Amino acid sequence: MSSVMATEICKQCGFEEADSISKFATYSFHVYCPVCGFVYAFFPKDEEVDGEIIYCKDEAGNLIYIEEEYRGFGVSYIKLLNGAGRIVYLNEPITQEDVAGFNKFLSEEEGIDLENSFLREWKDGVVITRAGSETSTWRNL
Repeated sequence: MSSVMATEICKQCGFEEADSISKFATYSFHVYCPVCGFVYAFFPKDEEVDGEIIYCKDEAGNLIYIEEEYRGFGVSYIKLLNGAGRIVYLNEPITQEDVAGFNKFLSEEEGIDLENSFLREWKDGVVITRAGSETSTWRNL
């Protein structure tokens, strides 16, 4: 399936390099902001039938689409020493339990690049590092 990865302006924070993915076969479109955690998705509705994914269509035979938008509350990023990494876009406020759990994970797991792993909150237009590296930027992802 052909797709294009590009950048978009984030609707929530205005970051000019939010990641976007367009898939031509299904006309789906996703935007993920690594600054504030905002996520937008436009994709065809599907269902599983006999173990196979089938796209849902209306009476006229047109694909039925779903549009979802999630307010971002920040991002968490874990980078491994081998260079692999995983970002999670947060669509709920960060709690003290989240911060404690993230710090515990960083201190107990081996192979984590501590200088490039972080938990960041997006609140009132400001990015706040709640755990991990304060110097790593989105470009290190």
